[in-house]
This record gives sequence, C-alpha cells and structure tokens, in this order.
Amino acid sequence: CTITHSAASTDLAYDAIAVASVTGDITDNDIAVTDLLTNGDFASGVVTPWFLYGQITSRVSSGVFEFVRPAGAPAGVIAQNTGQTVPANDIVSSTFQLGNSSNVRKRVTVLMHDSNFTDLTACTFWLPAFAGLQTYTMRAYASQAWSNASLSVYPATVGTEQWMRLDGVSML
Repeated sequence: CTITHSAASTDLAYDAIAVASVTGDITDNDIAVTDLLTNGDFASGVVTPWFLYGQITSRVSSGVFEFVRPAGAPAGVIAQNTGQTVPANDIVSSTFQLGNSSNVRKRVTVLMHDSNFTDLTACTFWLPAFAGLQTYTMRAYASQAWSNASLSVYPATVGTEQWMRLDGVSML
C-alpha cells in the first residue's frame, strides 16, 4: 500500500516550509476498514436491515431512500443497529448523501450512537429546496465503549412536501 499526499502553498511566507509530497509504504499493520452498515446504498430497493419508527412516510426510488415527516408524535426515524462494538475514545465516522426534492427547505438530524443512547453525536443539516444529493461526513469520538454502534436519521421538518433524500450511507 502506498500513501501519497501532495500539498502546495499559495502563501509566500510558508513556501520555505511547504511540503510538496510525502510518499511512504505500509508494510506491517495494514489497516482494513469495514463499513459497519449494510444496504447503505439502498440498491436492493428495500429498507432492510434499516428500520423505521414513529412518524415517517418513505419509499426507495431508484436506489435512494426518500422520506418525509407527517405531523404527530413520536418523531420519525430511519435507523440501523450494527451489532458492532466501538471501544471508548475510538473515532467513529459516517459519510452519507442528503438531498431535498421538495419546494421548501427541510431539516434532517443525523445521530451516530450506541443503540442505548448513552453516548451519541448529533448533527443537523438544513437542505435547501430542490437540493440534489450532496455528500456529508460526520466524525466524532466515542466517549465511552459502545456495545451496538448505530446510525439514525431523523426528518426534523414536519411536512409532507416530497422528498428528503438519503443515499450512500457508511459508518466506520
């Protein structure tokens, strides 16, 4: 495995210390990174093994999960428990695509958490009207050991204008 990184400075004050490139070989300790989630691309056309809870109306269209939150309680969510542990102080990251095909701005909240919610990180995203799928990445530390790493996506805007969109979800 070869790692290459290139950087260039446009600030003349830093030109003397700028690193043009770094190349190195990893010979021991190769790291295999495995996605904790299954069916994050919804290519199967179904939601499984994700689950839905609460007030959420959804469908899978052309391999993209589309959803809205009708009025009522409890708030809706699409979530997946991975069954995988995460040691305390490990970095957890998730990359996903969000979009909005409706004519109004929508809000989505994404949680990376232990399935019992004793430790979590949440980010809220405002999606402009008619926004195509855009890639987002969340990164956080598990402040305590997780027994079941989970990802939850909440449609935070109440309204039936179609659709908030989710695709390309991974969690490492």
